[in-house]
Amino acid sequence: HDRRAKFRSFNLDDPVYATNFGSTLEWIPVIICKFAGPVSVVVQVKDGREWRRHFDDIRLRTDDNLQQHPQR
Repeated sequence: HDRRAKFRSFNLDDPVYATNFGSTLEWIPVIICKFAGPVSVVVQVKDGREWRRHFDDIRLRTDDNLQQHPQR
């Protein structure tokens, strides 16, 4: 195991940012809706789409303005 690896823990309904692999790489506010494996999750985008992302492609949202997250 890599000693420099970061331990990351996420829960269902956590507000996070996920990478959008479109024409420009950007971080999109999303919500974790289910776990897809030991290091991957399915997130829901504001428009209702679901993306599967690896833990490396999501970051915990800690901002106070969580009004932008998708409603489930």
